[in-house]
Amino acid sequence: MANLLCAALVPHPPVLLPAVGGEESERCRTTRDSLRRLASDLVGYGPEVAVVISPHGPVFSDAIAVHRLESIGGDLGAFGAPRVGLTLPVERKVED
Repeated sequence: MANLLCAALVPHPPVLLPAVGGEESERCRTTRDSLRRLASDLVGYGPEVAVVISPHGPVFSDAIAVHRLESIGGDLGAFGAPRVGLTLPVERKVED
């Protein structure tokens, strides 16, 4: 098992993006700048794999959902920005 390089709890309000928040997104400037610094720090660590745990998917009170899909993604259509989205591959290799 590899060493844990970094962990972060990340607030991510949809209004952060101008496509959703318009002029209001500027009120999230500190959060946006912090997320950019975190992204730079993460790249600097050079991780082989990033593990993302999110409440924005299947959630259970007594278990953790682990996706075994080829890719995972979504968009901000629920916030009025359906063209803003992301799809990423899922690392499926399991080592003993």
